[in-house]
Amino acid sequence: MKHFLPLFLALVLFFIDAQGQDISKVRIGASEKGKTLDIVLESLEKNAQLKFYYLPEWIDKIVVEKDYSDQSLREALADILQGTEISFDVFYDYAIILAKDPEHDLERQLIITKAKREQKSILDVVVGDIRSKTKGDVTLSGTITSGKTSEPLIGASILVSGLNKGVASGASGQYAITVPAGEHVIIIRNLDYDEKVVNGRIYGSGVLNITLEESARVLEEVVIRDKQIDNTIENRIGVTNLKISEMKRLPTFLGEVDIIKQIQTLPGVTSVGEVSSGFNVRGGGADQNLVLYDKVQIFNASHVFGFFSSFNSEAVRDAQFYKAGIPVEFGGRVSSVLSLTSKEGDFEKWKATGGLGSISSNLTVEGPLKKNQSSIIASVRSSYSDWMLKTFTPDVKKFQNSSVSFYDISLKITQKLGETGKISFSGYISNDHFTLPTDTSFQWRNILGSVHFDKAIGKKMFFNAILGFGQYSYQVSDNDIKNAFKLKYDIQYPSLSSDLTWQLRKHKLTAGFVSTYYKVQPPTLSPSSAESSVVKFDRAKEQYWENSMFVSDGMDVSSRLHIDAGIRVSTFAALGPTTVYRYLSNPPTAGSVNDSVSYSSGQVVKSYIGPEPRASVRYSITPTLSVKAAFDQTYQYLHLISNSVSISPIDVWQPSNSFFNPQKSQQFSIGFFQTFKSSYEASVEAYQKKIQNILDFKDGSELILNSNLETALLTGKGNGYGIEFSFNKTQGRLTWNLNYTYSRTFREVQGVNNGNTYPSNFDQPNIVNLNWKYGLSKRFYFTGSFSYRTGRPVTVPYSYTVIDNVQIVNFSDRNGYRIPDYHRLDLALVMEGNHKKKKLWDGTWVLSFYNVYARRNVYTVFYQKNETGLLQPYQMSLVGTIVPSLSYRFKI
Repeated sequence: MKHFLPLFLALVLFFIDAQGQDISKVRIGASEKGKTLDIVLESLEKNAQLKFYYLPEWIDKIVVEKDYSDQSLREALADILQGTEISFDVFYDYAIILAKDPEHDLERQLIITKAKREQKSILDVVVGDIRSKTKGDVTLSGTITSGKTSEPLIGASILVSGLNKGVASGASGQYAITVPAGEHVIIIRNLDYDEKVVNGRIYGSGVLNITLEESARVLEEVVIRDKQIDNTIENRIGVTNLKISEMKRLPTFLGEVDIIKQIQTLPGVTSVGEVSSGFNVRGGGADQNLVLYDKVQIFNASHVFGFFSSFNSEAVRDAQFYKAGIPVEFGGRVSSVLSLTSKEGDFEKWKATGGLGSISSNLTVEGPLKKNQSSIIASVRSSYSDWMLKTFTPDVKKFQNSSVSFYDISLKITQKLGETGKISFSGYISNDHFTLPTDTSFQWRNILGSVHFDKAIGKKMFFNAILGFGQYSYQVSDNDIKNAFKLKYDIQYPSLSSDLTWQLRKHKLTAGFVSTYYKVQPPTLSPSSAESSVVKFDRAKEQYWENSMFVSDGMDVSSRLHIDAGIRVSTFAALGPTTVYRYLSNPPTAGSVNDSVSYSSGQVVKSYIGPEPRASVRYSITPTLSVKAAFDQTYQYLHLISNSVSISPIDVWQPSNSFFNPQKSQQFSIGFFQTFKSSYEASVEAYQKKIQNILDFKDGSELILNSNLETALLTGKGNGYGIEFSFNKTQGRLTWNLNYTYSRTFREVQGVNNGNTYPSNFDQPNIVNLNWKYGLSKRFYFTGSFSYRTGRPVTVPYSYTVIDNVQIVNFSDRNGYRIPDYHRLDLALVMEGNHKKKKLWDGTWVLSFYNVYARRNVYTVFYQKNETGLLQPYQMSLVGTIVPSLSYRFKI
């Protein structure tokens, strides 16, 4: 009977028909600050025509301590009553019931009643034995999976009513949450899935596995939604969850859904040129991004010299992108982390998906090897892309008679181990082949493989271990008899990693290690015909060993304050056999060698140790406004050696050794994130980043076939800063997101630009990206995107001198000029199949128009001698016309 009054009032409200003011328009004025809540509510009843139901003694000691004039009444009340035993609900937008509900019985009943009225899925469960009369806290754990595919769902939110508490499912769909023993309503949500409400009687620790069904309604979420805006307990600053299903509705280049190109639309992210698959994060180089596929790193994530990424979207389950607040589990790069997880096969039935595009086709087949026990999924993508070269502008017409092709294949086999564990094998291979009319051909390949073991230990601990292998190699060859050659490069990297997560009531502890062994074959050159004039160039293989250990704690300090703090300690060792030269000069020069030291196989040549503290803080100022900050210190032991602005297949990865210290980055970021009831979100985030031991090349250096790279490279430091704005509309027929970034990044290298600071290759101060989706109907969408960015810096010859009939060119300061600004508009019309849950065939057509107004964006500037023998500048564009494409995707 203790809740009779508020329950009776709730029933009355279902039958009354009064008129009042819309609660969404009501504000608590600044003049109310310092008054008790009962007086404030009395004033609102008189002036705003609202009706409140409560007992005065419940709230006469609660004081309004802040100015809530910029928030809705609902938001203000939620903040004022947070941490009290008072809950409230709103009916008809003008009647508000307050209830003293220490055990949250009323709140649970209202949630269940509302869920039934909205025909939501309600699951009644009992965990433990009511006769045990357990007091105190118990732990609920389990796995969140998709009802359609049986795949674990990452990032699903598990919220407990009345406790202002929730967690997100982890990498294997697993979760653990500590609650007081008793009755609770648990709400499980995930984008693209129907919400599930659990009416739970939790009397002891136990397992609760939840299956979510895919939503059949029209999605209203933004194309790419940044998790940093959501005020969830698992959230970190600078983290983005990419939704593959929404990417497929966006305009594409030649019909290819490209994960990396969607990353390029996020605030703080850009690329160096047209259709480049590399991406630059907060002024960093493309080599400073760690790209993982099922926790194994990939060194070249692009097809066709960067026109497309290596990842088939049909084989990827989800993607997580970190540009700040990087968890201690990740290391080895100083800018960002992109972690891709492949799909698991369906455990119940066989199915197929595929697509036909302008440049390639793909097919994915999945199904159970043993129903509900084991599954397999295989995906293949192959190109028929020679025609693409003929669409290029005249700037690159010399490539129009070339030949290009690529393919990638992925495979995953999963075996469940009871209710709490599983083991899986993941494999991936990609291959590219490009041939010039001159008989020169390029071929590069990635091979990845990994075995994953996941196990829940008891109710609160989760263990996983990964044995991985990776290889990246390329070969350049020429079949001309007089100049026939083969240039080869190869890097292999087996790895072993493991981590253990322990979920407590207010702590999430994680500890683990990663160990990677690198075996590098530096570039070698050999003649491939007896008549060839090419001189053989050979180098011995090199060995390196990278290890790291990490520990972290995610702490709920209070209902408003959450802290993630941890440390990663990494080590790196260059191993023999090798010979290290000693130089008289510093920096080393080719003519200053005065000694050498030889090391035997396995002997440590040089070792490094790097402490990497990380911390991320979130404070909820109100239920819809939060401030978040992060500090990251990271080390990078592998350097990309290149004199081009984007990653190319013939670049060389040089591990740290006696001459090249590891790069060390320190980044601090802080941001404010606001959500609005009217379906709008806004955020602003500022950062500063400093990097030590970056490498840059000496002018005129030879980088590919150089056995003494220390004589061609210089060491310096980098500094970057910026501010990023994001505005989103997340609901309604028209949804959009607008991102603007202002950022600068500079380098200072002794021996370059007279030791003065100069802009890096990736310094693009202004970046604007706009994406939108308009629902013409439940099946038709009109989508588009617009991009603008400041032209990147370049070094140009500005004059020349003729001495003894020899033309001597004088170049500007390093990156002293800029190419023209870049901007592009893309449009697409999407026609989806019907949205019924049960159907034999589901097909989607996408008609895209890339570069709608046919702008010839400049990729680079180069110089050639004209008919008078003088150097003349030329601007090169890769795609200087509108590129239409039609693609079709299907599910069976």
